[in-house]
Amino acid sequence: PEAAAAHAAPTLLVRRSALLLKAACLLNEYVNDMFSEVGNSILAWTATYDAPCTDTAAMDVQLADWRKESSAGDARPAVVDVAVAHGLFLLASKRRDDACAAFAEAVAAPTSDKACFSDLAAPWNMLGAMLFANHQSGHALVAYQWSLNLKPHNPRCMVNRCYALAGLDRHADAAWSFAEALLISPVWAANPQWKGLQGAASKAGLESLQEAAERNSLDGVKELYNSNASSIALKADVPDAIPETLKLFGFGS
Repeated sequence: PEAAAAHAAPTLLVRRSALLLKAACLLNEYVNDMFSEVGNSILAWTATYDAPCTDTAAMDVQLADWRKESSAGDARPAVVDVAVAHGLFLLASKRRDDACAAFAEAVAAPTSDKACFSDLAAPWNMLGAMLFANHQSGHALVAYQWSLNLKPHNPRCMVNRCYALAGLDRHADAAWSFAEALLISPVWAANPQWKGLQGAASKAGLESLQEAAERNSLDGVKELYNSNASSIALKADVPDAIPETLKLFGFGS
């Protein structure tokens, strides 16, 4: 029995992580109804705990109640996971400001080895995306930098950073950020990045980089990136602590 329980614990964590990640992916990749598909994935996640919900209205209340608790375990999810799950649900419900507050709560949560989002890189990326959607590109860059500090080789966050840079009319930096992402992205995910690089390089007047992007020449992009590496400065300045960062964004006292 003890061996079976030891084996079941990591398996359960993997299932819970998969359900939350699925909910996040469905925000952009839903088939018919975003609210229903995201909500059902989070409903399945709550069902792995001892208080499964029967519908999304009950789940909204349950998630809000869980966010008030500080304990985690087999019967209660970690604070960061609850805040992320509720943020995803609120975003699917088109309650954007409430979702942004939930993701801000997630990045301030204590780390836990029982959490699906134990390193906080993904919640920071989510918060950055919400800030960008709220037309706060400068704040979004700070959130993305927190995420990249925790997980430096994350092409999804690098691509998000591109759009925030472009939102500040930093088109050359956006182009080099696309280049960085392309250099570490899998081939199957690269097509939108090639298009993004073409557009950013064009706006920045980086003709050689634009031509390499038009040819989908990874070798060409790598050569240009390496030859300009000393002048590329994409890392954003961030406050020393999370509370200071959230205060900068307008959260907390």
